[in-house]
Amino acid sequence: MRTYDPPRLPSYLRIFCTTEHCKAQISLPLSFAGEGSMSNFIWNFLYVARLLISVTATTPIDYCRLTPAFAWSRVSHLLPLVLIPLGLIGCAQGAAEFQLYVKAFDGQYEQAQRVFDAMAHAERVVVKRNLVSNEFRPAQAAYYLDNVDPPVTSSIRNSLKSLKNYNDAMAALQNGEAANALVNRAGTIATNVVAAIASTQVALGGPAAQIGATKLIGDSDGILKTVLPILQPLVTAASREAFRQQLVLAYPSMKELVITLRDNTPVIFALFKRSHQSIEERRPSKDAFLAMEKDREMLAGWVLLLDQTLITMEAAAAAAMSDAPSNELAVLAEASVELKVLAEKVKSLRLK
Repeated sequence: MRTYDPPRLPSYLRIFCTTEHCKAQISLPLSFAGEGSMSNFIWNFLYVARLLISVTATTPIDYCRLTPAFAWSRVSHLLPLVLIPLGLIGCAQGAAEFQLYVKAFDGQYEQAQRVFDAMAHAERVVVKRNLVSNEFRPAQAAYYLDNVDPPVTSSIRNSLKSLKNYNDAMAALQNGEAANALVNRAGTIATNVVAAIASTQVALGGPAAQIGATKLIGDSDGILKTVLPILQPLVTAASREAFRQQLVLAYPSMKELVITLRDNTPVIFALFKRSHQSIEERRPSKDAFLAMEKDREMLAGWVLLLDQTLITMEAAAAAAMSDAPSNELAVLAEASVELKVLAEKVKSLRLK
């Protein structure tokens, strides 16, 4: 026999224990006392149910003679008080921290979209200079439409979208999201990575070389092809633990993707510069110079956010890998707050 340890129960549940006969320990068979989250849930449920029975009883109860029918009559109408808090105990450890992480990442992601929108315009301007105005080339179709990403920009945007979906899945797992919802997320991740790879292949077919982005696209393509076999098994993961393990395995590649984007921002700036300065101009005009300064500021903000994203991602991965993540979650929360604050500062500069 093993005695349940009441201090493991959160303080907001221990307030039920207000009578002397309620404070006695409850003894349960050792078979219920495993270390898994389900066994912890059972222990918590049985303990709180016992407390509720004690609170509603008018006389002390002999728990050795307690029958299921009597227990049910006492606690059935109070089940929400048991199940809702215990659901939070069993499934939501770290939920708040990971939600904060996702929101902080979204601040960086928003700045990235601004960079990609400007990049799409610059790529279109540079490439269209070499297109014959009275011809139509199917391979260049994306350059003829202003509301569609051209190949290089599409590739980079899809790569970062894959990272966002990865982070969202990590948070959903920590939040205790249902298994079928996790499987749907896994399908979305795999589909987006495949789409990103397809985009890099199109970009490598010519546009990347034309705008000097071959290394950026090639490195991104290699990372995505490495991570795809790791992420694809998520669709058929047999358990939440298997799902978590695959996400953790994918972390080094996702980290490398962020580093690749960060280190290749000079390539993006060079593209901006070319779009502002015509071939005939030996020196950029005053307007072109001012435009480049704005582009430089925009890219600088994104780089700082990517640097903080790397720190926050590492904290998230450490928390996901830990069996007792209290310290790691504290680090994650702190890093997420710093990322969110930085994102707000960058955004405030943009709105001036």
